[in-house]
Amino acid sequence: MATWSQLAIHKRKVLLLNVEGFYTPLLEQIARATKDGFITANNSRLVRFLDGPGEDEQEAWDWGKEALGAMERWEWDESAGYAGLTWESS
Repeated sequence: MATWSQLAIHKRKVLLLNVEGFYTPLLEQIARATKDGFITANNSRLVRFLDGPGEDEQEAWDWGKEALGAMERWEWDESAGYAGLTWESS
């Protein structure tokens, strides 16, 4: 999904619910790839992570409500992707 957003095929939001830190290694890998220059900072923001509460608050946490709120607050970064890319044949 993020790759297609970079390539201007579509604009889809990618929000990962980081339940109990499951996606933390992926978040760290994206941060490392950005630091090392493999992913631009703008493109690294095409995937967002929603972290939940601590262990003792997990049961009362409403992941659905929090995910919808995160999607509603999402502001698309128009500088993400590759400027001027089109899929029209010449």
